[in-house]
Amino acid sequence: MDMSELRARARSVVEDRALTYHQRVARLAALAEESLEYPALSPACAEALEKRVICDMYEGPAPHRPRYLLPDYARALRQGSTFLELDPPDDLDDALWFLLTLYTQIPSITGYPVYLGDLDRLLEPFVDDLDDAALTRSLRRFWIALDRVLPDAFVHANLGPDDTRVGRAALRIHRELRQVVPNLTLRVDPDRTPDDLLVEAVETVFESAQPHFVDHRRLVADLGPHYGVVSCYNSLLLGGGAHTLVRLNLKEAVLRHEGGAASFIAEALPHWVELTAELAEARIRYLVEEAGFYDSSWLAAEGLIDPDRFTAMFGVFALAEA
Repeated sequence: MDMSELRARARSVVEDRALTYHQRVARLAALAEESLEYPALSPACAEALEKRVICDMYEGPAPHRPRYLLPDYARALRQGSTFLELDPPDDLDDALWFLLTLYTQIPSITGYPVYLGDLDRLLEPFVDDLDDAALTRSLRRFWIALDRVLPDAFVHANLGPDDTRVGRAALRIHRELRQVVPNLTLRVDPDRTPDDLLVEAVETVFESAQPHFVDHRRLVADLGPHYGVVSCYNSLLLGGGAHTLVRLNLKEAVLRHEGGAASFIAEALPHWVELTAELAEARIRYLVEEAGFYDSSWLAAEGLIDPDRFTAMFGVFALAEA
């Protein structure tokens, strides 16, 4: 985009009265990023991206933060944070404010943290001396703050598979408040998750369309015990995440194919998959080597994330249309 287009689009954002201050700032930042050149791509990959046969989710040509980031909040609670000048918390209220402070400093593609942690497991050690009324009072305030401070449906938290007082209180509060944030997933293990906890969860679904349910044993078999669920179903390694997400538009790929289904599967599809993978690699290389996210991140410096625990997400869409 040339300078005149950039100025015109920036002016329209600044004068858009439907946007809040923070939405304007986010839009202006995105415009600045859009004005940069894309990382080097082959001509075929660049054309496929321009034609939207492959998709970068419109997340900008200069990725400087991972799409999904799952910090090790348990470690943060144990050791405190030098960057944030926070000591390890001693009680529930300290732990809640500690986490809320951390959340405001977690980058992601949305501008809000996509993962809040396994809240029942993180908070259960701090509630032994509290009765149910005190626990509910503190957790309810925290729940409301999450929705107001982090107003995005991609802000996700996990519960289960074990039965905890915090988990049950969270479900009761979620039923009462009917909030979008945090978006909840309950991890279920038939050997560890009691039936009456599942009933609590189902009753919560009737009120708020949450929590989502995942098979904990299957995910442990795939990823090991240290994983987190973000955006309802995407499961990634704890202390890691996903550098980027790229997708292949099957409808657009089919429209560009001359021949039948067999030749599409054998010839065309591998070509488009290769270009999608090239796009992912280019975005990751820029994030890691040019933007230097992990070299400059306080989360990496304090051991809350590890680049080796990150992956890339590869998606397909428009299968029915194809």
